[in-house]
Amino acid sequence: MEHGPHQGSRRRLGAWLACALTLALAVPADAARSTGEPVDTVAGDPLEAPPAPDHVLVKLEPGADPDRLPGEAERTGVPGWVEVPVRPSQAPEEVVARLEDKPVVRVAEPDPVITLDAVRSTSGTSDDPLIDRQWNLPVVRAQQAWPRSTGARTRVAVVDTGISHGSDLSCRSFTTGFDAITDTGGDGVAGDDHGHGTHVAGTVAQCTNNGRGVAGIAYRARLMPVKVLNRHGQGTASDIAQGIVWARRRGADVVNLSLGGDCNADFPDCSVGILNDAVQAAADAGVVVAAASGNADKPHVGTPANHPAAVAVGSVDHGLRRSWFSNYGKGLDLTAPGGGGDYDYYKSGVLQQTLGSACGALTRRAYCLFQGTSMATPHVSAAAAMLRAHRRSASRIAIKRALQRGALDRGPAGRDRRYGSGVLRIDRALDRLR
Repeated sequence: MEHGPHQGSRRRLGAWLACALTLALAVPADAARSTGEPVDTVAGDPLEAPPAPDHVLVKLEPGADPDRLPGEAERTGVPGWVEVPVRPSQAPEEVVARLEDKPVVRVAEPDPVITLDAVRSTSGTSDDPLIDRQWNLPVVRAQQAWPRSTGARTRVAVVDTGISHGSDLSCRSFTTGFDAITDTGGDGVAGDDHGHGTHVAGTVAQCTNNGRGVAGIAYRARLMPVKVLNRHGQGTASDIAQGIVWARRRGADVVNLSLGGDCNADFPDCSVGILNDAVQAAADAGVVVAAASGNADKPHVGTPANHPAAVAVGSVDHGLRRSWFSNYGKGLDLTAPGGGGDYDYYKSGVLQQTLGSACGALTRRAYCLFQGTSMATPHVSAAAAMLRAHRRSASRIAIKRALQRGALDRGPAGRDRRYGSGVLRIDRALDRLR
């Protein structure tokens, strides 16, 4: 079994704070919507996420000795970054202020607690083929794209709560996984104890043409399980960054980030340094990073989706209208199906198999409807894998450009703040890949 770069180090995922970003609660079909577009202003901190209470993050100057920092600094798994402990009598912000003056420190910042990005609907369970209830597949024109690509020989890292193998994912080929919470790599270490990651993974690559349940989009891609969020759907920015680094180093073609922090400002004012470094390093290595814009109906894309090297994904409903919860703004690149409209039951969310407990079912696994930009993002990740499989030499910039140029324009002509370049169309993106 492999181990991460700081095996046995004490991870800080036990004492969670109440987080303003927790959007994974059940939402009835008639949940209140906003009455209009929010005012584009900055209120309070740019990033709406509480800091981890017992450590802060430090980026060292090149060649600096971490032993010159107070306390026992621990490596994060992201090059150049370490964690510095915070005593119970201290506040993280106070420690950051003291560290900023030290000559060995390039950046000092809190380690924000990031929350998964799903708005859950109710569950639907069945053993019958359910592809006719996947309204999202015709929207992105998956079936029209399958004769040309199914994502074969690509690797998609689902950086999330882990993936539960078996049942309608039993046909899948998985790469070695990684658990950033325990700093452990190996087969079977990144199991899902929440349900979110399994649902996301199903949209990417659920078993298809197997006479069971639902279909995935890039259904011949290999899934790379990377667990960075605990059973409550929460994790620190440093663990998420470490998961991205792991995926890049182990050959991921695509990284899916259905998580993030809501923003009251645009990039770089609302961002986290350690996540920025991880996303940029992945992009520099040719990895397509698709990330959820967020579910707070804000006029700013959340982080890390707002990073210029990422593909920021918002949500549309069955009528191809911006979902009432979907964050938007100048950083938005694309939209894809995430649910949330006033339609019949099976058109209110995206249907995939996951843990039954994730949507109130009594069975071990269930076919659950989830809403959110979390559900929209794996459509784009799957599409990116299909484009990469179709043309292995394509750069991540060429893939992103093709996804945007192939999108169905919505809203004002051309790119706009509510839909980005438009709604994902995989077949048209394949046409435009150069």
